[in-house]
Amino acid sequence: VSSTFSIALSHMDRNKGLELYVDQQSSLKQLWLDLFLLSFKQMRVFQTTSAPVTSATPGQRKRGLGEVEVTNDSASGIPFSGRFPFSFFVHKLIEGMRAVTENAGEAALQQQFSMLG
Repeated sequence: VSSTFSIALSHMDRNKGLELYVDQQSSLKQLWLDLFLLSFKQMRVFQTTSAPVTSATPGQRKRGLGEVEVTNDSASGIPFSGRFPFSFFVHKLIEGMRAVTENAGEAALQQQFSMLG
């Protein structure tokens, strides 16, 4: 259970996302929750971070994940604080739509938006 919670927590706190949740008005908290659920599912967070620990060093357990790193999208090495919940996910969605619709036109863009759910 603790490994599962650690993975979920690290995804929530990417780019200091948990601070955004705490600081938001109640109407924006629902957006935060919706984006969390959508990003968690579409990015397949458990599949990409749940490789088991195969060899343990002294003091580590042999079961579970070991350490779970909280991702930060900083290019400069200085921790990045997002101003919009799960902006890394929204960016990924927009870039994917752009790649699909760049040469296909407005109808393809509308289709991409309808697939967001």
